[in-house]
Amino acid sequence: MELLDSKTIRSEGAKAGLVFGTISGGYIFLSQWLSGMGDAGGIINLILQMGKIIGLILLMRHYMIALNTIYDEVDRRQTFRFGLYTAFFSALITAACAYIAYAYVFPAAIQDVMETARQMMGSKMDSNTLRAFNDMENSFPTYAFISYGLWCFLYGTLLSFILARTLPEGMMMEEEDEDDE
Repeated sequence: MELLDSKTIRSEGAKAGLVFGTISGGYIFLSQWLSGMGDAGGIINLILQMGKIIGLILLMRHYMIALNTIYDEVDRRQTFRFGLYTAFFSALITAACAYIAYAYVFPAAIQDVMETARQMMGSKMDSNTLRAFNDMENSFPTYAFISYGLWCFLYGTLLSFILARTLPEGMMMEEEDEDDE
């Protein structure tokens, strides 16, 4: 076993972030595809969303325990930093997937939502509000990139903070010793 330095923390965080970003980005595409299936797609989407959240929490915990197992003397600060890098790289990949999904793969989804909103608002919008609404429609993929990126990073940071505090230092060494007896 070897000691953990900050370059290794970044490298391991980037690898884990790739996995998390791929799962979250894939979910974005899958949920957009399922939205065209009506009520059945909505129910499937809800079940997948719950599974994704629970699965990603358990996966982050697994990665943090694995980090403590592979490297010697990993403290809570290093574990949190690993989670922070994982959150950062995952957020970048997820945000890029959101941008691609809304700008190139499913642009009609934005148009449908905006058209529904226009119909609901109807005559309540003046010309300035309508122009701002149309500008927002054109910029929606950029807004999606920023909002998905921020949300994923903040959620991952909070999750990392909580998990790094709940995993006792040296936990894996103690569990291995109990298994050997």
